[in-house]
Amino acid sequence: MQKIFIVSIFIYTAFCACNNRCDSDVETYTFQADKAIEITSDTTSMFDFHTISNGDMIVFIYWHMAPDCRDIDDDEYGEELIFQIPKNLTEFQFTNDELVEAQCRYREFGAWAIPYTAPITEGTLSGRKTSDESWEIEVSVQIIKQLGRIPDRIEFETTFHEAE
Repeated sequence: MQKIFIVSIFIYTAFCACNNRCDSDVETYTFQADKAIEITSDTTSMFDFHTISNGDMIVFIYWHMAPDCRDIDDDEYGEELIFQIPKNLTEFQFTNDELVEAQCRYREFGAWAIPYTAPITEGTLSGRKTSDESWEIEVSVQIIKQLGRIPDRIEFETTFHEAE
């Protein structure tokens, strides 16, 4: 009987420990005023990369970091969707080819992803300023995942807050 009790405690402890070894998903929705998206091309790799610098636009950033498990090597993965609008707008809508005008870009990052930025040319972005610190944004865009070149969608409707 005592052996069964000890084995049961060991199994319970091992089960509980395994369940708490992964961090949760993290998603942020922020914007930065007086910024601009700059695209640079690497002629060797044929990839584009982006940076955010000082400018006269508002840059919106959706950032998602998938769960990271401490017991699994190289499982880090995340994605980012960025776009910009002129800072004098209080509402906007961009559809399909107009997304290029907004510098709408998608980037994956992590252990198995090349952190290049890909232009988005299919879908819709729309938004309305609700205060100096927030925008209501709706996104429905097609992206291409790097691994397997698989089409996918990013879709959400949420509030973006000014980054600190």
